[in-house]
Amino acid sequence: MIEIIAYDDHSSASDGVRAFQRAATQDKVVAVIGSYISEVALAMETWSARLKMPFITPGAASNDISKHVHDDYNNYKYTFHGWMTSAFIAPVDLRLFTRHPGRPVPHEDDSGDERGCRLDKPLDERFLECLPKAGLKVLDHIRFNPDTSDFTPIFNQN
Repeated sequence: MIEIIAYDDHSSASDGVRAFQRAATQDKVVAVIGSYISEVALAMETWSARLKMPFITPGAASNDISKHVHDDYNNYKYTFHGWMTSAFIAPVDLRLFTRHPGRPVPHEDDSGDERGCRLDKPLDERFLECLPKAGLKVLDHIRFNPDTSDFTPIFNQN
């Protein structure tokens, strides 16, 4: 019998950590399937190592998730990165820019972790490196506030 206990991390590293701690210590779960947001997953990964709790991130793309496991396996062996890293996604997923073929404008949020590190930076850098190699001229590079909810002006351009 499997029981699933749902928590809402509100896309926040601190809320994610509190939920992880509660799951592991109070609710006595045997594993955590965590956030698809790199910032949150990285924070939860640290607690996975501390509490020796299996943790699967199904969609976060930060290169650092797998790098931590590789560089310090004894501590981070409880983390399972269930998605491709930013370094892999950027050169493969150029189809994101088909709305205006030949004229891409990468858009990403400008959020970061508690230390101010931009977690999407590896993906941004790879897109900016790979797009010209694919014959595409990057017209602009837009960063938006992570609290933005209305993207109408961005996507209604002709």
